[in-house]
Amino acid sequence: MSEQNKKGALAAVGLAMRTFGIDQDWLVVGGDNFFTFSIEEFLASTTGVPTLAGFDIGDIELAKRLGVVVNDGRRIVDFQEKPAQPRSTLVVTACFYLPQAFNARVLEAADLFPDTLGGVFGYFLNQSIEAHVHPVSGYWNDIGSFDAYLDAHTHSGANLEIPSHLLDPMLENTFEGVNHIDPSCTISRSHIRNSIVLSQCVVEGSHIDSCILDRAARVIDGRRAQEIVRVV
Repeated sequence: MSEQNKKGALAAVGLAMRTFGIDQDWLVVGGDNFFTFSIEEFLASTTGVPTLAGFDIGDIELAKRLGVVVNDGRRIVDFQEKPAQPRSTLVVTACFYLPQAFNARVLEAADLFPDTLGGVFGYFLNQSIEAHVHPVSGYWNDIGSFDAYLDAHTHSGANLEIPSHLLDPMLENTFEGVNHIDPSCTISRSHIRNSIVLSQCVVEGSHIDSCILDRAARVIDGRRAQEIVRVV
C-alpha cells in the first residue's frame, strides 16, 4: 500500500466492516490522534445515536485545517470539512461511536467519501439522520505534521528520563522541558530543549530547541552535518 493507492480513512473503516463481516456497534479511533479525554466517559455519553467527540480548538485559523461541527446542544446541525470560513471552533476528533443500526449508511458514506473520516457525519446530516457531538476537554491534537507531533510530545506530561550517561558533568550538557533522547546518542557541550533525538545521533557544541533529529543525524558546533528535521 502506498500514498497513491491507499483506500482512504473512511474507506478503511468500510473495508474492515466488509472483510470481517462486522455487524455491531463501532468505536472508531484515529491512530494519529493524541488526546487525554476519557473514552469510557465518551461512550457513557452516547444514547444509540451516531456520536463524535468534539474539541473546541478556540482558534478560527486552526479550525480551517480541520473538520468543523456546528451544534444545537448535543445535536449536530452542520458539518464543514476544512472550511474557508468556519462557523465554529468545535472541531471533529477522530473518535466516533457508530451504532449497529447505521452500519449500512456508514458503508454508503465510505464509498462516497473514502478519504474523509468525518465525512460520515456530513453524510448523516444530508440524509436527515440525527447525529450528536459530545464536547471533550483536556488535550487533543491531530498529529499530521512535525509541529503537531512536537506539540503533542511537549504536552504529553510524560516523565521522560535523560539517559544517565549524558548527565555526566564532564559532558557540559543541559536539558530543559520535555525531551526524548535515545540512549545510543552521543551528546556533549550542548543544550537541548523540548526535542526528540532519535538513535545514533551525534550532537556537539550545539543548541537544539524544538527539533526532531532523525536517526544518525550529526550536529557539530551548530552546523548540520547530516540531514535533520527541524521544527521551530
